[in-house]
Amino acid sequence: MHFRIKAGEMLHGELRYVGHEYAIDFNVADSSDISMRIGGSGMESLMVNELQLATSVDTGEVLYPWGYLPQPGWRMAQIPPPVASSGRLFLASEVMSPGEPKDVIDGKWTVDYDADTGWIKVHRGASGGQCVSIARGVVLEIVEGLLESVWLNPEFD
Repeated sequence: MHFRIKAGEMLHGELRYVGHEYAIDFNVADSSDISMRIGGSGMESLMVNELQLATSVDTGEVLYPWGYLPQPGWRMAQIPPPVASSGRLFLASEVMSPGEPKDVIDGKWTVDYDADTGWIKVHRGASGGQCVSIARGVVLEIVEGLLESVWLNPEFD
């Protein structure tokens, strides 16, 4: 599954970690903005372990993360905050269909957490790619067109 980064304004909203549910939640700030980005065919999910990336079926734009991300499985690590520019991320060629979530890449992703900075990094191991901030507290790292890392900096409940 390949991705392309485009210049543009990130999605506004609030990223939260709901501890008693072991879940990431994103509350969109502007309903008209998200409606335009979604389009008429709705959303589907790209899967990174159990974490989901809401994606427009019409445009292939990756909008925000949500879903299960159990804190007991996180490794404690020192994670320097990613250097990212604001923008948007799109599927390069794959077509989304309603009702068909897709794995971004098969296999297990590692989850690291830095208690000092609050950053969570869900990754496959590669680094040094281009980072794009698609929403406040949400950075996606792309290496040679592939999603390598999902960086999250949520408010904790």
